[in-house]
Amino acid sequence: GKRAPPIGKGPSAGSKGGAGGKWTSPGGKWAPPGGKWASPAGKWAPPPGERARISKRRISGQLVQWKGKYGWIHPSEPINHPEVDRHSGKVYIGIEDIEGPELTDKCMVSFVAYADDTGIGAMHCRREGGAPAAKGAAGKGGVIKTNLKQSARPAAAAKGQAKGADKAGKKIAVKTELGEAEERGPAPPPDKAARWKVIPNRVVGKVIRWRGNTGWIKTPERIDCPGAPRHRRGIYLHEADVKKGYEMFVGAQVSFLVYADAEGLGAMHVMLTKDQPGPDAESPGAKAKVNGKGKGKGKGKVPAPAPKAAAKAAPSTPIPKATPLGKRFEMKMLAKDKVEGTVFADLADVSVDVACLRALFEEQPKGSKKNRRSSCPAPRAKREQVELLPLGRAQSVMIALKKQPLTPGVLRALELLDFDAEALTPEVCQVLLGAVPSPEEAGTLRGYSGDPAELRDVERQLLPLATMQHPSVGERLRIMLFKCTMQDLCGNVKGDLTSVRTALDDARSSIAFRVVLHHTVRLGTMINFNGGAEASAVVGGFNLDALARMAQFKAPGNSRVSLMHVLVAQVFAADADLPRKLVEDLRSVHRAAERPIAPLVEDIAAFCSEADHIAACAAARPDGVECSAEGASASASARLATLARSATAEAAGLREQLASARQAAKAALAYFAMPVFQPKDIDAKALELCALLSSFASAFERARAQIASDPLLAAACHRKAPGARPKAMQVPDCQAGG
Repeated sequence: GKRAPPIGKGPSAGSKGGAGGKWTSPGGKWAPPGGKWASPAGKWAPPPGERARISKRRISGQLVQWKGKYGWIHPSEPINHPEVDRHSGKVYIGIEDIEGPELTDKCMVSFVAYADDTGIGAMHCRREGGAPAAKGAAGKGGVIKTNLKQSARPAAAAKGQAKGADKAGKKIAVKTELGEAEERGPAPPPDKAARWKVIPNRVVGKVIRWRGNTGWIKTPERIDCPGAPRHRRGIYLHEADVKKGYEMFVGAQVSFLVYADAEGLGAMHVMLTKDQPGPDAESPGAKAKVNGKGKGKGKGKVPAPAPKAAAKAAPSTPIPKATPLGKRFEMKMLAKDKVEGTVFADLADVSVDVACLRALFEEQPKGSKKNRRSSCPAPRAKREQVELLPLGRAQSVMIALKKQPLTPGVLRALELLDFDAEALTPEVCQVLLGAVPSPEEAGTLRGYSGDPAELRDVERQLLPLATMQHPSVGERLRIMLFKCTMQDLCGNVKGDLTSVRTALDDARSSIAFRVVLHHTVRLGTMINFNGGAEASAVVGGFNLDALARMAQFKAPGNSRVSLMHVLVAQVFAADADLPRKLVEDLRSVHRAAERPIAPLVEDIAAFCSEADHIAACAAARPDGVECSAEGASASASARLATLARSATAEAAGLREQLASARQAAKAALAYFAMPVFQPKDIDAKALELCALLSSFASAFERARAQIASDPLLAAACHRKAPGARPKAMQVPDCQAGG
């Protein structure tokens, strides 16, 4: 019952979740892949090797047992989790999860509880009253020791110190759940391998908060994802997800991709958009540079101001302030003494049409006639797009349409039900089946009476599909897919049924197999009844399942000889050509043994169902259905009717083939004394008979080859007269089936 220390640690309580997860919990929370919801209350049981934090605050307890590398803690308060009783209420602690001084037996500790596939464990564990370990400080036995001291300053002084340290980019002192002060450095970068993309396209937003190396982004529209309520401030941003060369500040307009993990929604591949406003100088961390050195990264000290003596330089001529013509153009002007030796040196005097500039850019009084009749029309306001489908459904449709666009050739083939069109392959039909609108969605699209240009791109692409009726676009794709695979399906099913019927007919009509069975009856009677005449007069046959046991029935005096060898030698002595004929007659049973009738029955039922569906669609199609081209409706109806007749005929042929195969199976079972009491058992009994005959034919051929290559074995299996040594068997060359 002892628990070995873990081989590897899963993600800690503050890390992001795994990629490929889904929103499946009872409370709508995101769960990483591979785990399961193990309790009615919706507790997450993580997959092997991963951890899930189960306590919102630190828990105290006593270290009741320590083994040098791991130990067990008895918590001072109950832990609400289904796995709490797995190790008698004790919590596992590994040496890799200890922070601060070394632990000893019976010491009081505090920790954060987690759950994994082996039970309840403790992480971030430290001695009661201890502080977290600093980076790079290691003690004995691999235990991380701390060099941080507990803050003893008054609350007001600590608050002012924390504020000043934050502005200088230092680590700040914060209070934990237990009340002790600890220094918290820059936020660690999120686990990029444990995330999944929510929206395929980039979205825009505004940085509403930026401090140190993390911040929050607000989007104009709410992201429709169950993880959005986890962070009320917006979408989480870390400097590791900002593209190199960009600088984040409060008020920055950014574009980014949205991802989700165990912590909620985050932004990645973040970059600034054009026409950025200036950074808010008063906001903390507003001018923190990303991917470079500077302030706001939580490291280093504020550089001291340069000495006054070193700042001696020639004073530059100040640029005078002036009132602009109208709206100010953002252009930082340089004084003439700053452009010596640059492209602006010896600036040429060029003429400017001042009157034209004033007419175009000078601010006009409000309500003036000139302003109302400006030669430059005001830009039109961007129209809001009409959304008829939910956001999640629209995203799924766009993913499918991006993989397989609705080209004019695809739309034309669907409209005309052109089964021979090259644009509609089985692969294209499979992809488009996931993008076609449902009957309710098609009704909503057809009921839209506004301008189609005002619709979103996804609704505009689906609008031609929604107008297809009798049959609908979904039924058309289903018919197209059936037409592409109909011939192959019919050929495969018919071929398998023919194999079964042929194998059973060959076995039933084989004279060589009948003679071999008669020899087998004689051998069995002699062995079981010691050559009794009374038994020979009564025994007339046997169950064919004994054929499979003949190769395992060994002679007590010679383990090399089996009853199968004796049967082959006896048959060869009676007729030297009989073994070859038997192998040829039973050659077809090997393929039939791999073709059970039951799956073929299911395939035939599915085929007949599709044929009935096509016939119903053809019958329900009204005359004169509107089509874009003249005669297109008639050609589509004719194609559908032709396909319905062909599918119905093929279905009838498959039913006849199935009935013929079952009739052959019933006759073969009766011929070989294998009675069937229920019609539903014919398929299973036929497969059993084919497998039995295939196994017997293979064993018979192996025994024949062994006797042909070993004269001593042949002599041991058959003696024509006492003391006579028969010649070695000469078996004609023939290939065994299977």
